[in-house]
Amino acid sequence: MSIAQRLHAAADELRCEHTNLQFLVDAHRPQVREALLVLLGTLCLCPVPGVGTVVGAAIFAMAVMSWRGAGDVSLPSRFGDFGLSRVRATRVLRTLARIHEVAERTHQPRWRALVDRLPDRVMAGAAALMGLLIALPIPLGNLLPGLALILAGLGLLRRDGLSLLLGAGCGVLGTAWPLALVVAAWASLGDTVTRAIGF
Repeated sequence: MSIAQRLHAAADELRCEHTNLQFLVDAHRPQVREALLVLLGTLCLCPVPGVGTVVGAAIFAMAVMSWRGAGDVSLPSRFGDFGLSRVRATRVLRTLARIHEVAERTHQPRWRALVDRLPDRVMAGAAALMGLLIALPIPLGNLLPGLALILAGLGLLRRDGLSLLLGAGCGVLGTAWPLALVVAAWASLGDTVTRAIGF
């Protein structure tokens, strides 16, 4: 059974009115480690209040554990217990299934050296940065980091180096966006001060 089929099956079998993030993680087994970035990146893009902050913090915490060589395929309990309604959980599972169905057609093993030689600490550092950006209250700050995680996760899952590069590009743009906002805010503040003092 493919990962997309498992996700559709999990959505069909979900009967309780409330579940949590850990249920979504468990639905990916046995490919949790490879698909976790896709899951977390997708959650960042979902219009669910509070999820961006929780998921961003979870990504950062897991990246730190991975950096230290103590990573796990389960979310820390304080994040995994974050509640979701059955409707939202089903919607996320269906969305994830569609992403993986598209990836089955568009992604293939290529440029595998990029995947095979990617140091774990480089991936952990990049994920920590994306998690930090997602957790911060930045306008549209979730979009590019979320896409970066999805593309990187699909690249690792499908052994697709091109997807990894595209994810890196989204990550760079996602990092540049808050810097651009800071520069714009600083310039605006400077103009306001200048006008206020009459110069």
